[in-house]
Amino acid sequence: MIPGIKNIKVLVVDDDNDILDVMYEALSYEGYEVHSLSEIDNIFHEIMSYKPDLIILDYILKGVTGGELCQQIKINRYTAQLPVIILSAYPKARQALDDCSCNIYP
Repeated sequence: MIPGIKNIKVLVVDDDNDILDVMYEALSYEGYEVHSLSEIDNIFHEIMSYKPDLIILDYILKGVTGGELCQQIKINRYTAQLPVIILSAYPKARQALDDCSCNIYP
């Protein structure tokens, strides 16, 4: 957790429930407040109601890539300021993420 900052809210989006469980456990253990989504149908509603400080997206999602979703988040005036991290085990994801405006791609 970032020293001196409490109650950082993280929204984790992945269509693999096992990954969501691992991310939840790891982030919660570090003191973050975590909300998980396995479907993106109402993601903007979830963002507006949960008000995360950070969004972590998987690159491969059902019907959309994390890069495309990140672009939607970054062009929306209500969510554009949110930092977005995209994670992926997909080897070609880095090449595809050049234009999505994510803050970090580890």
